[in-house]
Amino acid sequence: MNKLYTSILKLPAPYKPSVHKEDLTRQTRKWIKEKTASPTWITTRSSLGKPLVLQPPGWYYSHSHSHFLAAASIGKMNMGIDLERVNPQRRYRDLAREYFHKEEIKACLQSEDGEIFFALWTRKEAWLKLHGHSIWNIKETPVLSSPLANILSWKVLCGNESYYFSIAIEKEQRLSVEQISWSLSPDVQIFPWTVPEA
Repeated sequence: MNKLYTSILKLPAPYKPSVHKEDLTRQTRKWIKEKTASPTWITTRSSLGKPLVLQPPGWYYSHSHSHFLAAASIGKMNMGIDLERVNPQRRYRDLAREYFHKEEIKACLQSEDGEIFFALWTRKEAWLKLHGHSIWNIKETPVLSSPLANILSWKVLCGNESYYFSIAIEKEQRLSVEQISWSLSPDVQIFPWTVPEA
């Protein structure tokens, strides 16, 4: 059974992009070298920006960040991940109507606080990252408001903040929670999330 090594780290406040990006890159490289047992970790990007692992061969990598959390996954299967902070102030109903399929809009409207929207958004963005597409292709994603064996999602809590996190793998593969080895900051909690029945 292929393992996916997944880390969710809390970034120190106040967020400073240049400092945190460098610190996060250093931490992630150290963590990746430990998990792959490879002294050399060389990555590049596809023409659409998808991270590609050149060394060691046979490994895949995806990352995401939102507000004060950052996530990374590595494994021997192609994947895409996304992490998104729940922000009820965001005009999520308008975004759902603009970018989601009818079934997904219906699911989003069941939620007063936008939680379903943010969960579905991470599923869509993880699917896009898996396939090496940009966020501008979000309308091309399949309907992701029903349970799928190749996409798993979690609600993530860190202090008073709520986030959603999703992992997508190739359609022909199945992903189970037993395949995921977690590394979490001490104040980060995760809970499996499933698509609510309509």
